[in-house]
Amino acid sequence: MLNIFRMHMYRVSKAKSTIVLLIVMIACLFIRFGLAHLVFDDPLNLEFVSVFASGNSQSSALTPSQVNTWCIQASNSLIICLTIFSVIFANCDFTRGFAKNTYSLYKSRTPLVMGKWASLMTCITAVYVVFSFFSLAFCALLLPAFESKRWGEYIRGWIVLYILLISMMTLVFFITNRFKSPAGGMVIGILIATGTFQTVERLIDVLIARASGESLLDAFAGKGNAFRLSDYCLDNVYISYSPSMGTGDTVRTVLVALVYGGLALFLAVWLSKKQDVRC
Repeated sequence: MLNIFRMHMYRVSKAKSTIVLLIVMIACLFIRFGLAHLVFDDPLNLEFVSVFASGNSQSSALTPSQVNTWCIQASNSLIICLTIFSVIFANCDFTRGFAKNTYSLYKSRTPLVMGKWASLMTCITAVYVVFSFFSLAFCALLLPAFESKRWGEYIRGWIVLYILLISMMTLVFFITNRFKSPAGGMVIGILIATGTFQTVERLIDVLIARASGESLLDAFAGKGNAFRLSDYCLDNVYISYSPSMGTGDTVRTVLVALVYGGLALFLAVWLSKKQDVRC
């Protein structure tokens, strides 16, 4: 497994697509930083923009937890770039044909899948850590609206968002390995980033609330006692998560992420033993 891990990490370091995607993600980071300057510092005196983005007409302060939410969680382009990278990474050994050689080295395919997954998660972790550090450093040093407070909330949000990202990229990894095609994983990432799945899930919540006799306004607002399917969908809990959530909602978010990620990884390993290698 260690040799497989090293092989894939070497492949990533030499791939031109890695450099291209890194450049795109860096550009996305600077775009989000520029938008944060426009919204929270409001140099153009467009107060309605700040109120619309922050939801608070009294203060547009930017705390550390809001930095991570703004630059990582709310950055659709970053999710799309990470999805594209994960799909290319997971599918490369099949498109190039050398999977037939690596899959013949071991009697069990578990080390092959786990080694590839571990190297992908290492790359995702590196991107997340670097982007979090630079986004926080840029905002702290260059934005007057930044306020250094509520660091406990930042650390909790940082950890939860990391778990959610790992879970989503594991799901993309499973879909790509299962169908040996880049189309499925990329479509999933785009639909998550654009909120398409979330819209469908919220509509199902409304139908359930209506059947239960509850108010439709409560259903749209995520209130009421009716069962909400969206609370147990990975894309929705990622988009809806906030570091200011209570302990119960935070635990539910983490459990949803762990269940989806663990199930996707288990199926990726188990199904790899059941299907032929097609390149």
